[in-house]
Amino acid sequence: MGEDGPTDVLSFPLLPPSAFPDHVGKSEDPSSRPVEPPFATPADQIPHLGDVIISMERARAQASGPLGDELRALVVHGVLHICGWDHAETAERDAMRAFERDLLSEP
Repeated sequence: MGEDGPTDVLSFPLLPPSAFPDHVGKSEDPSSRPVEPPFATPADQIPHLGDVIISMERARAQASGPLGDELRALVVHGVLHICGWDHAETAERDAMRAFERDLLSEP
């Protein structure tokens, strides 16, 4: 990502951003991921969207509360990246953070 130092979460999407609805935080760089032809998934299976890798070392170091809360936040952040969200620009970052807060809020 052009940044020095460790990261807390990595996301490896298997689908292009075009597979997801438009939103403020959607990556607009079509070259960031190749557009693949659609693939057929058996009717009784959910398609694999990608992988999220969390650094437990970073999660422990940056947790300001319970580790479980930090891990939930990192999973949500990573899954949003898999679903085409980005935070390179201020408007994207603000929209993504607001959506994360909404997803993590207690009912």
